[in-house]
Amino acid sequence: DYSEVIDLCRKGIAAGLKRNYEDYARRLMSWAYNRRGEVRAAAQQDREALADFEAAVELNNHSWRAIHNRAVSYAYLGRVKEAMADFDRTIKLKKDYANAYFNRGELRNTEGDIEGAVRDYTSAIDLGPADPTMFNRRGHALYRMQRFGEALGDYAQALEIDPQDVATLVHRGDTYADMGKYAEAAGDYREAVRIDPKLGRAYQSAAWLMATCPDEHYRNDKLAIEAARKAIALDGGDDYRYLETLAAAQANAGLFKEAKETQEKAIAKAPRSELVPAEKRMALYQRELAYRDPARQSFAPVGGEDQASPARQASATSKNPRRPPRPNPRNRNQPAGLR
Repeated sequence: DYSEVIDLCRKGIAAGLKRNYEDYARRLMSWAYNRRGEVRAAAQQDREALADFEAAVELNNHSWRAIHNRAVSYAYLGRVKEAMADFDRTIKLKKDYANAYFNRGELRNTEGDIEGAVRDYTSAIDLGPADPTMFNRRGHALYRMQRFGEALGDYAQALEIDPQDVATLVHRGDTYADMGKYAEAAGDYREAVRIDPKLGRAYQSAAWLMATCPDEHYRNDKLAIEAARKAIALDGGDDYRYLETLAAAQANAGLFKEAKETQEKAIAKAPRSELVPAEKRMALYQRELAYRDPARQSFAPVGGEDQASPARQASATSKNPRRPPRPNPRNRNQPAGLR
């Protein structure tokens, strides 16, 4: 139907319309291109969708919806500079559009501009309506900055809006673990698995805690291996962090031959930035020593001073760490964007 609208508008313009009717036809054709692009994006036809969004913007360069959608497509296809420019342009045209700030924050987060991401998430939250994912993502950015108390505050806000938000439960569990609050971390992982028994990410974090916790009370040889294998069974073995978790669990159980074999696979898949810590863990297993996370000191409660703590190397910090999340297939102009 959208293609038919585009064709009819093109024929009308070619037939020689009066200026006011031609202007209307171009705006209508721009709308149809944008809507067809959304349909194609929902079908994961990313390049075809981008072509439609580009056509929509060319026909109406004030269509903030089409510009925003083009930005999402640029970002997903790795064209970061163009995506950032389009998000900036969307915000200039539609200053109260929270999703544009959120998506620009996602892009900044991915590019390592964590402070800029926090500012954009804050703008999105301030514009409303209340969205648990926005609090979750700002909390995750604050977690990456090791501002753990503030991160916990955002996770609490997200869970107040949606107590079933498993991504937030896992992120909060990771934060608790890095603060040395192991009972709270274990509780969040258990709750996430209860809500979504197929969430591999929750099993992976739980396995890491049970294999590497400096407090012996929270370590469990058998359950750590079971949870690590469950995570891989659910999400596949392409993520080096899942493999590192299994290797740590095997070493914790004294299965050093298996741990070395698994860690070797993890090193082969690890990005260059993670090779040094991965190889250090391999050196431990070669000496038949299990890896232990550094002992943590509990931090100040939410609202107090955060203390620095090294981020964990083997635990993913997004629900699906293997690839960037896709745009919302239902409607790119709903609060989902790059999520």
